Amino acid sequence: MNMKKLVLPISLILLIGFMAFVFASSSEASVNINSGWNLVYGFTHPDRITSNSEISSNNIKAVYLLDQRTKEYVRVYPNPESSKLEGIEDSYYEQTAQWVYSDKSGKMNYIAEEPLPISEHKLYVGWNLVALTTDDLVGKKINEFKGTCNIEKVYAFEPTKQDWINMIDEEMQYEALGLGMAIKVTNECNLGIKIDDGGLIAPPPSIPN
Repeated sequence: MNMKKLVLPISLILLIGFMAFVFASSSEASVNINSGWNLVYGFTHPDRITSNSEISSNNIKAVYLLDQRTKEYVRVYPNPESSKLEGIEDSYYEQTAQWVYSDKSGKMNYIAEEPLPISEHKLYVGWNLVALTTDDLVGKKINEFKGTCNIEKVYAFEPTKQDWINMIDEEMQYEALGLGMAIKVTNECNLGIKIDDGGLIAPPPSIPN
């Protein structure tokens, strides 16, 4: 699929790179991006790029997100489409990947929101851009963490080739942690990892007040 066009068929996604997260409300993430389009977890604005990054804010030319409710691309940067962004909460960025266009290849360090547990990833009917960030997904296929979802298709985006990879039968690799994935489902649902009794792993207990 030719990624030179900005408006893409809503059929995909997985960003290729690696991210490191710490346990905080926000943390520094690091990802190798290529010149052209990239899928980047939780990237809200070029101003979030840190001073130790090879990619600077000047290299970022555009940022788009997919409104999973309407299946419409919405420009976040530059000249944000404010009316279309209304109703999209900050927590949206904790479980999604955004399209980021860079005019340079290199490592980009930036501040991202702490990712949500996989069981809190709500998917809507059709295509969804989902960020997967936990190491317990390594070596698993999508059916092993599909939760309550009826999954039709799964794609990864390869930025070096600006093209798509079919991931429906592929195992997640360590290098894929923190990546964004395009998942097409037929029902509103939540992802989750199956356990021996057939249930789902719940989020960790809340810290006492």
